[in-house]
Amino acid sequence: MECGDVNKLILIIYLIAFSSCGSYVTVNPKGCYTDGEWKGFLEQDFVYEKQFEDLTAEELSRNYQFFIKERIWTPFGNFAAERVYLKNILRKYNIECADILHYSLSFKNNFMDIFSSFFPFLGSKTIWIYGNLFSKGSKK
Repeated sequence: MECGDVNKLILIIYLIAFSSCGSYVTVNPKGCYTDGEWKGFLEQDFVYEKQFEDLTAEELSRNYQFFIKERIWTPFGNFAAERVYLKNILRKYNIECADILHYSLSFKNNFMDIFSSFFPFLGSKTIWIYGNLFSKGSKK
């Protein structure tokens, strides 16, 4: 192998190492206004073992009025945050922010998210959003 070939190989390895295996997503609630009440939790409200229980998509669909699973592509990995707006995700599913009583948001890595991270500039992260809506006529 010649010196030029070795340099090209090293360059390819560096390119793959620094451009893959990362995803950086921020979910911005700007412009998503609701009259929902938010409760602060005390430390004793949490049970240590319950922190590690993971509900399945089926359980979330049964227990909440809405469940959204959205894949966000992150072409620039850790170099730049992929910013998404909560109101835009909700609108895709015909949910208005003002109708939300409460919600939860989680970041998940499924097989496709992990597999895509091996390719340069092709990362992704899956967001789960679930919660309940105000019933008709119950808004403040």
